[in-house]
Amino acid sequence: MKQYEAIRKRIDTIDFARLWPGFHPYPFALYDDQNVYLSDRVIPIDDRFKGNTAITFEGHPLAIWNVAMSPVSNMDVFASKLVHEMFHADQMEQGETRFPNELDALRLSYDAVHLTHRFSEDVQLMAYVETKDQKALDRFIGLRKTRRARNPQHLAYEERIEVIEGMAHYVEMLSLKQLDHRLYDREMKETLFRLQDQESLIRMRVRCYDSGTLMLLSSADRVLKSHKPIGKEERTLFELIDQGQKAIDHDAADTHLSKIVSDTMEKRKKTIDDIKNKASHVKEGLFRIKGLDPMNSWIVEDTLYCKHFLMVEDDEGEPHVIAKPSLSSIDERLVINRIVY
Repeated sequence: MKQYEAIRKRIDTIDFARLWPGFHPYPFALYDDQNVYLSDRVIPIDDRFKGNTAITFEGHPLAIWNVAMSPVSNMDVFASKLVHEMFHADQMEQGETRFPNELDALRLSYDAVHLTHRFSEDVQLMAYVETKDQKALDRFIGLRKTRRARNPQHLAYEERIEVIEGMAHYVEMLSLKQLDHRLYDREMKETLFRLQDQESLIRMRVRCYDSGTLMLLSSADRVLKSHKPIGKEERTLFELIDQGQKAIDHDAADTHLSKIVSDTMEKRKKTIDDIKNKASHVKEGLFRIKGLDPMNSWIVEDTLYCKHFLMVEDDEGEPHVIAKPSLSSIDERLVINRIVY
């Protein structure tokens, strides 16, 4: 595959020591609907290859990318995204302990008040990135502390995503900066634009990529000075930049965000109705979730929606993979008793 060689050549030029202490390149694979392209061979696709991430392959970490589902035309950008996935491989190998519980997070709901408070934080974080005004950082930390006290479960999840994905996106951006500074500048503008967009508050997981990245880009010296090696550090990025500022109050709920929340719920209910009407397959029994795409999955009441894939195991230990949009009926323990697709 021509893309593989083009990416490899670019990754070979990157100084990984400038990205994160102790970080180094990892093997990577590209795959499509039929084949997996490795450095030394091509193999048929199998169920180990799902999403863009890092997996254990033949006993070692491997960064993977789905070129059919997520094509990238610019090879510098593509190389930086593989560096992102390589960082996940490094987190796996180093025994990172701050991974979030993605299944528990599916139960978290965000109302307009919470989203308003989150947006207020992001405004201050962006102001600090752009101006280096200490007052903006103080306000960001103070607002975050108040939300932490009011919504501890939400913040535990958000701050772990800021660690796992924010750090990976940070090294992605720094690698892009080495490859093409203009592309880095463009990505920086897009990051700020995403955080300015209130509509994106609904996709909180994605938003945490950007907030974690900005915390590092604006406070890298402070974080790296005190950050223990991956696998031994238990603090979040927020805890590492906290300088003891006092908690401060938030604004009242934004009426526009109230509409975004209600519109999102209506869209999700329509999605559920559409799949129910078009579904041609049903699986019944007891199934435990073994894998899904957290970026494109959500729960409404007792229904789990998965856009791209769902991996489950039945009560006899038999694996099942649904590689298309699906709806699952779940109980309070997230055990599935029915899947339609």
